[in-house]
Amino acid sequence: MNNTISIKAKGHSMMPLIVPGDSLQIHKVDANTFLSWGDIIVFLYKGELIAHRIILRLSNRIITKGDNSYQKETLYSRKGIVGKVIVIKKRQGNIHFDKISTQLAQYYLTFFSLSSFILPFALYRCLLFIFGIRSFLIWLILEKKK
Repeated sequence: MNNTISIKAKGHSMMPLIVPGDSLQIHKVDANTFLSWGDIIVFLYKGELIAHRIILRLSNRIITKGDNSYQKETLYSRKGIVGKVIVIKKRQGNIHFDKISTQLAQYYLTFFSLSSFILPFALYRCLLFIFGIRSFLIWLILEKKK
């Protein structure tokens, strides 16, 4: 049984990590799949498929947010979750989420995503400008096509 699916990214909420046209390889989740802080999940929200990062896990809720979004979404059950992103296929190469370098970058990106949820908008944008290594991290973890 094939446990992965592939979809094309459309929105801008996860830029610059995921841009429209990228292909997302998703591992389907079930009740036993462990979802952790920093994972990027794809879920059905108001009739659309959304890819967001998990920024908080509470006992009965999963709070998600796009890296380029200021609005959070709260999931009260796993019913709408399609899967967890395991590979982002970009024109320049692929990003595999099972590598340690990618996982470390994920924690960094999750910290900034969580910060934008907590900090006021202007302060968050200043931090992004000052610590503008977000795009550098993405470039670093990208497996170049040969």
